Amino acid sequence: MAVVQISRIQIRRGKANSGTGLPQLASGEMAWAVDTQELWIGTGSVAEGAPYVDNIKVLTENDLSVNGNILNLVQYLYKINDPSITTGVNANSPIFRKLQDRLDDRVNVYDFGAKGDGIADDTVALQRAIDQLFLNSTTKASENTADGAKARVTLELPAGVYNITGTLYIPSYATIVGAGAEKTILEYSGNSTAIVFVNDSSSIGNPDPEPTLGITQPRHISLTGFTLFTNTTDQVAMLFNSVSNSTFTDLNIKGNWDGTVQTNSRALSMTAESSIVTCSYNTFDNVTLSGFCYGLFSKNDITDNTFKGCYFTNLRQGFVLGGDPAVGEYAMGTGDGAGPIAEQYGPRNTVITNCEFNNVKHHAVYLYLGSGTNVNNSKLVNVGNNGGGNLTAEFPQIFYKKFRNLVSNIKSDRADDLAVPTTDYVGVPYVPEVSGHVTYNTFSIRELRNNLGVTSTGSYAPVLRLPPSTNSNGIPGPAAGMGEGAGDYPGSITYKIDYTYRSTEYNFTRRGVITIVADLIHATLQLSDDYDYTGAEDNAKPYTLDFRASFLSHSGSAYTGAYGQRPFSIQLKYSNELANDAGTFIYSYTSQS
Repeated sequence: MAVVQISRIQIRRGKANSGTGLPQLASGEMAWAVDTQELWIGTGSVAEGAPYVDNIKVLTENDLSVNGNILNLVQYLYKINDPSITTGVNANSPIFRKLQDRLDDRVNVYDFGAKGDGIADDTVALQRAIDQLFLNSTTKASENTADGAKARVTLELPAGVYNITGTLYIPSYATIVGAGAEKTILEYSGNSTAIVFVNDSSSIGNPDPEPTLGITQPRHISLTGFTLFTNTTDQVAMLFNSVSNSTFTDLNIKGNWDGTVQTNSRALSMTAESSIVTCSYNTFDNVTLSGFCYGLFSKNDITDNTFKGCYFTNLRQGFVLGGDPAVGEYAMGTGDGAGPIAEQYGPRNTVITNCEFNNVKHHAVYLYLGSGTNVNNSKLVNVGNNGGGNLTAEFPQIFYKKFRNLVSNIKSDRADDLAVPTTDYVGVPYVPEVSGHVTYNTFSIRELRNNLGVTSTGSYAPVLRLPPSTNSNGIPGPAAGMGEGAGDYPGSITYKIDYTYRSTEYNFTRRGVITIVADLIHATLQLSDDYDYTGAEDNAKPYTLDFRASFLSHSGSAYTGAYGQRPFSIQLKYSNELANDAGTFIYSYTSQS
């Protein structure tokens, strides 16, 4: 560049924020703004060769210090080095943004003073971040305005350990994302609830956790990717007061339960203002709940909540819906609109799918009041054994007190130990996998360990055991002569056993449905066997296989109806008088009680 003239440097001073503002400076003229502490220089006129007329700011040390913001001066253009990308109306009119605005597109808790170092108390910083992002009076995220919508940003929690000593209050439209379970860890050591969701009446410093009108209830909340550890034995991890339309993904919620009955030891606790303003349409995906008395507890009229791919372990009970068996709290509604407000119907339309329950001492799912509950395609391992194994089973793994609920495709390890004929189950009652008023389908086709060989004339050998219907404590129908009445007992159960017998000696197949109707109140059984066969020339061969059913007592011996005795299991037996015959027996069944 050729310098044609060296001019005398002229410096003006004044105030940039005065009434007239900064004047247009002459070519090479400089001005100092006293009020904003900024230095400017004039570009010169177009006649002098300047491309445009303007004042250009000169960076000073002040701009680089904490008092200034150089990021407001730096322009950002997306994909500036990629000419194939056009950000504006054409290539000659690109969209520039201030770098500060571009960086503000993402925000994390470090921006509000959180440390995540496992040492500092991050309670105040975390709450400040939540309040300023989602409850700020000028940009409240729950407001149905353009500013409210723009406030629905994502608060990021980088990997680390965040110590929390007080309750975190989370409002509507809050989106909080960690680096992943066991990467971002919130360690709660307070003496109340760790996380409470609050309604739209809340303001900064004034959370309102009480249920409220449907239009102001907590909603559209998203929590993802962190572990919440409550380092106490009797605290609620998350309290949902009429929360709706929210998602909870990739979370690990851990407690420090001591193994005793603790009413408030709940990973998730759901309440409702009424059957209309309630916890509804919430989804829990890949959430682990462990170390609590209850995984989810609700006696209210919550509805349409879904749990998929979740893992429940080291709990007293996985789900407690519509009542509390620990304290005998049965003063509930009846499901027809009667009863206390918000407790009239119980939880409805709860879907539990592709979940696993492992080492749950009592029930994976206990439902005292409610309808539409659907547990499907889930796995039960060491559930209902009160800390022992299946040979000391005490409770049904799933129990429904009310009709209109479903269980299907449940893979339980209990049948492996208690269903097949073996001396191991002598003296071991078959407490059912699923009991109460429910229809239940087995997970898959099962095959007996041993072939059905020839029996002696007139004798019957065991094929398999089936559980009776029981109450929630694993006790079958009224004991003989005791006059207990039906009470909590379903009273009867019907089995439809789909079976196939393949004779390996005579090369025929018999396929049929065995129906067993068991009345536990009167200790009576009925069995029918409807079958077809193919492959055998001698039409008499398939008829040599015969089935019977009978009750067994608690000790595994034949039930006699003696005073005080209960039918603790149903035994299916067979007779096969076809000489030298042997074959395989595969089956699945549906039960209804």
